[in-house]
Amino acid sequence: MAVYVIGLLAGGLVVCSAARPRAVDADARSTVGQELDAQIDLATDRALAWLAKQQAEDGSWPSGYGKNTAVCSLAIMAFLAKGHTPGDGPYGDVVRRGVEFVVSQQKDNGLLVVKTSHGPMYSHSISTLMLAEVVGMTEGELNRRVHQALARAVKLLL
Repeated sequence: MAVYVIGLLAGGLVVCSAARPRAVDADARSTVGQELDAQIDLATDRALAWLAKQQAEDGSWPSGYGKNTAVCSLAIMAFLAKGHTPGDGPYGDVVRRGVEFVVSQQKDNGLLVVKTSHGPMYSHSISTLMLAEVVGMTEGELNRRVHQALARAVKLLL
């Protein structure tokens, strides 16, 4: 069940953030549009607060399939969609721990899955996408580890 909830949250955040007109002058926007933006911001902020509370100590999120790199990666991408980055801001630690969890699960062949996974290529592909998004947002040792994991993940896909 949690897989579906996190997927809906991540998808909703991306759709909501993409649906807002960005090029329109703020003075030209209607009161209705401004109210809608405020409601979207409140809803996404509340969703992220809830999602952050669900994170396990090891950086993963619970799912109906046990620990899962895809679920973790979708949760991370929900935070990224709202502008939160690893190690920075109110959810910086949440994002960083999630990224570290995914990287720590990589197998010798480059596969990004937890032990034996239901749908390993699904989990691997979603996690590779997340690492590709986050690699430029990390620094130091974490950046080195993410870059290395991403290179191995892409090599496996190819």
